[in-house]
Amino acid sequence: MQHFSILQIANRIPWPLNDGGNIATYNVTRHLHRRGHRVVLVTLNTKKHYQDPELLDELSAVHATDIDTSLTAWGLLRGLWSAQPYNVERFRSEAFAESLVGVLQQEKFDIIQLEGSYLSVYLPLLRKYSAAPVLLRSHNVEYRIWQRLAKNTRHPIKRFYLKDLARKIRKFELHWLAKYDGVIAIADQDEATYRAAGFARHLRTINGGVDLATFRPSRPPEFAPRICFLGSLEWQPNVQGLHWFLNQVWPEVVRHHPEAQFHVAGKNPPPSLARLSAPGLTFHGMVPDAAEFLDAHHLFIVPLLSGGGMRLKIVEAMANGKCVLSTHIGAEGIACTHGKDIFLADRPAKWTAILRELLTSPEKSVAVARKGMELAAAKYSWEAIIAQFEAFYREVGA
Repeated sequence: MQHFSILQIANRIPWPLNDGGNIATYNVTRHLHRRGHRVVLVTLNTKKHYQDPELLDELSAVHATDIDTSLTAWGLLRGLWSAQPYNVERFRSEAFAESLVGVLQQEKFDIIQLEGSYLSVYLPLLRKYSAAPVLLRSHNVEYRIWQRLAKNTRHPIKRFYLKDLARKIRKFELHWLAKYDGVIAIADQDEATYRAAGFARHLRTINGGVDLATFRPSRPPEFAPRICFLGSLEWQPNVQGLHWFLNQVWPEVVRHHPEAQFHVAGKNPPPSLARLSAPGLTFHGMVPDAAEFLDAHHLFIVPLLSGGGMRLKIVEAMANGKCVLSTHIGAEGIACTHGKDIFLADRPAKWTAILRELLTSPEKSVAVARKGMELAAAKYSWEAIIAQFEAFYREVGA
């Protein structure tokens, strides 16, 4: 088997494994290392998500640069007048650029892989100091997330700002897209977006995966009127979706099923969520073990109205034996089928009807949960996914 020397570039240290971006980045590093490839991780270490770089020493040589990417009122205001999106400007760092140059001068790489489009600002530097193919691993089409957030925002000033930001991010992403040697999309709809934009080089969809050993249920799927949500509450699409669910769906569910419980886990809920009170609602904050949290519930919901890429939490919930109810946007990128291995709906009335049916007829949720487990095991193991990365590296480097 051909072994590669890979420079992996990230905008944060991928730990802990409490959101999709960290899970997707960490597991690629981990499984490439397990397959005998050399991985060097050059990463920003943000003040907000600061981690000890030594946590990943067993998997990769890690070069971390501290940076403060905190949102500021001045930065947000300046972003209105700047041609560059504020989201991108927050990740510019001269110290990080110097770290990249130092690594590139010390070692030759077969592949350079950027984990996310905001890092494209470092592409000219990579071209200057290395002849290796440079790949974008696209976790999302970023501008689509902000377009959808704007569409579902009622406040006129906030909607204007989000629309302007989405426009700038779209221009930024499409400008840099053509400069990559290859792109790894995480979902089919993202690949289609890049093809429609005219990207004509190496392009492939490689989904994120699930650690089947970690998310195996500790007991056979069984019914309990316990519904849960698990995801970062710093991410605006999750916050927006939970407000929608709690305001437009949950009251009608508990009116007919007062025994139902809704448990929400996720780091740093904003005050607008944390202060909410509703029958059967419990906020857990960040839980230490995602698999253990899932194991204690039966139904898993993904009420996303905006977003992009692929929700790895859905695949993890399926592997854990949970019956999943999601919007179509939430389930994008997953080869699932409504009524077979997942339930899909977009309107509040339809969500209410499905949840009432599942709470009344638990055998339906158990049957769908079993099919979801089969889907997760068949298509989304990290072992199979890493083989796709290796094949793509060979294709690009040929």
